[in-house]
Amino acid sequence: FILARVYEKLEEDKKAIQIWERYLALNPDRKYVRIAEKHLKRLKDKK
Repeated sequence: FILARVYEKLEEDKKAIQIWERYLALNPDRKYVRIAEKHLKRLKDKK
């Protein structure tokens, strides 16, 4: 979770997207799913 945020800050979008997708695959709590989906959408829209 924190690692994905670090990559976002470093403009490493591809790595951040991979980490968010891997995180979602772990079935985290619903509130964290929403946060991860928001970040994923923002990263994908940025491209």
